[in-house]
Amino acid sequence: MSLQATCLRAVHRLLARLRWSSLRVEPPYVAVIREATACVGSTDRAAAFREAEGLDRLRSAIDAAEADDRPTLAREGRQALLALRRSAPARGTDIPPEG
Repeated sequence: MSLQATCLRAVHRLLARLRWSSLRVEPPYVAVIREATACVGSTDRAAAFREAEGLDRLRSAIDAAEADDRPTLAREGRQALLALRRSAPARGTDIPPEG
């Protein structure tokens, strides 16, 4: 097999892999909810998430999940939001109450 044919096959395999991976890409709100959920068990990670405007991003992500008809993901986001809000006073972070 020639070098050109070998390269062409490799390019086709890479393009096929790229197409497959792009089909599985989740909307950005999924990553925000997953990030928030992962922060719940760690005081330091939760504080860093809050300091990076994470609560606002999480609220937007929850709204997007609900609009996209993904109630389970939206519920996970709401649970993470509640846990992150509850953990703020324990660290001394000033977060106003929901209202």
